[in-house]
Parts: sequence; C-alpha cells; structure tokens
Amino acid sequence: SGGINPISITPNTIANAITLTFSDPLEQKTEYALTISELSDCKGNIRLDIGINLVISEPAGAQDILLNEVLFNPKDDGVDFIEIYNNSEKYIEPSLLFIRYISTSGTMTIKRLFISEVMYPNTYLALTSDTAKLQSKYPKTTNLRELESFISMSNDGGSLTIFDMLGNTIDSIKFSEDQHFSLLKSVDGVSLERVSFSGSSTSPSNWQSASASVGYATPGYQNSQYIDLSPSTANYTLVSKSVSPDNDGYEDLLTLRYTTEEPETVLNGYVYNLAGTLVHHPFNNETLGSTGVISWDGVTDNGTKAPIGNYILLLESFTLDGKVTKKKLAFSVAGRF
Repeated sequence: SGGINPISITPNTIANAITLTFSDPLEQKTEYALTISELSDCKGNIRLDIGINLVISEPAGAQDILLNEVLFNPKDDGVDFIEIYNNSEKYIEPSLLFIRYISTSGTMTIKRLFISEVMYPNTYLALTSDTAKLQSKYPKTTNLRELESFISMSNDGGSLTIFDMLGNTIDSIKFSEDQHFSLLKSVDGVSLERVSFSGSSTSPSNWQSASASVGYATPGYQNSQYIDLSPSTANYTLVSKSVSPDNDGYEDLLTLRYTTEEPETVLNGYVYNLAGTLVHHPFNNETLGSTGVISWDGVTDNGTKAPIGNYILLLESFTLDGKVTKKKLAFSVAGRF
C-alpha cells in the first residue's frame, strides 16, 4: 500500500514471533502485501523475499454472511453441505460464527465454524463433514472446508441460522423438499440455491433447485440460478422477458425485480395468455420490502409447465393507505422443440 515501512521490529524468542509496529493503524477493508527481503534464524538459515498478505478482520453484521446453498437430501453415500457467501466488503473470520440447524421435528444442532482462515469479500465457502465424498458426487467443486461431525440435516428440510458469539443473527433460512422444481423426478442430490443476494433469505421464490447443467449443485462457487441485479428506477421490471422452465440453468425462473416507495406493499400477480384466459396466480398477497426480487418457475397450479407462447403478467399492488397500482408486463414461455 504505497511502501509503508514499520517504525520498529521487535523479536519475541519465547513465542517465536516478530512484532511490527507502524506509525499509523492498518486500514480495514484493505489487503496489504508484506514483503520481507531477508530473514535469518539463530543457526544462520536465511530466507529471501518472503511475501505475506495481511488484512484486518471485522465482525460480521446482519446479512454480511449469507446462507447461499444447501444440500439436505444427498445421493446414496453422499453428504450434506451448506454454502455461505461473504456479502460484504469486510474480511471476516468464520471461526467467530456458529450455525444452528433445527429439524422439522424440533431437534436442534449447533456447530461452531472452526475454520482457521479469513473469508475475503464476495467469496464462497462450502461446509461439509467429508470433502472427499462431496467431490466424488460433484467433481466441479472449490472452496470446500471439512468440519468434523458437522450438521446432518433431515431430508424433509428444517431451518438454518448463522449467528455470532453474542447470539446476534447474521442470516436465517427455512427450507423443504417442496421448494424444489416441481417437475424433477427425484430431488436426491439436488441442492437448493439462492437466486439473488438482495432477495429475502426467507422468501421461497428466492430459492430454486440447482440446474441439471451443473450436475444439480454448485459447492463453493457461483450458483447456477444466480441472478445479478443492477439498480432500477422502475417499480416493477422483469429481469428477462422469457422463462424456460426446464431446470437447465438458463432462464429457469421468471424473475420480477421491484422497488417500492412505501413499506409493506402487498402484491398480486396473474398470468394470462393472449386469449385473456387466466393461466396461473404466481404472486399471491406477497408482502414486499423496499427492494428485491420474486420469481415464478413457469409451473401452473395443475403441476404442468405453462405451454410455449406469449403471456401477460398483470400486477396489482396496494399499500396500507389504500394506494393501488396496476401494471402489465409481456413475457414468453420458451422451450425445446
């Protein structure tokens, strides 16, 4: 960072350590490269040009670390995994965090994240009890960390919470088999992925089955269903004007991005074909935050895909003071022929 030199260097022979003192404190959210041109020990051994990266860690606040993916119904001989994402510009120590799992029957398990490293901004970590088994099922993995006697989750779901040493909640989700893509023949070995970092952790529409194109899970790297949302001044816009509900990782969801001016706006959404027939009611009295996304997977109430063609999404929202807004958005349902 501009060639900062220490003002003093103090060896500690008892602790086998060296203390470097700088004139000004090192800054947070900054990575420093420490270069030691020459270092020798008492026996005369010399090492040259030693490079060390230094960062100042910070405690995680709410939503700084997000639960980003969960596999709770693995294949035979497979293992569960939980993926976390650093959604901040902080350098965070996972070892100061805990994960709590509560099964649908009420059984609770709490594990501390004993990980001897700092989690860099905008990076992923996949946590599991057996990295070798996880890699055998999903060869394209990265950023895996094995934790002894890690959480084992029930196949029917439950809830997960990340919290700090003071008990403050960092992120929390609920999940179940019902959230998977309804047309999958089997959900064994299929993870649930978060669609958007800005979307609500507890909204079912912000979670989707990992796509077939990536082998149904993405341990330690960007989700197959991830949507990058840039700011929008419009109240309601579609991220893409088409949906292809085949779980191949390409436009599997019709995603509506919204911004609201008043809190607790309630939204209804209705899908009509061009003949004016109501096809589906994907958004039913959804309470919206100030900004976020909600999604529809292209499957109608009778459990089948919406036929290929063009459609209208009619949105009706109302606020606590009675203000009503209506908007129509055109989109298409695509598929393979």
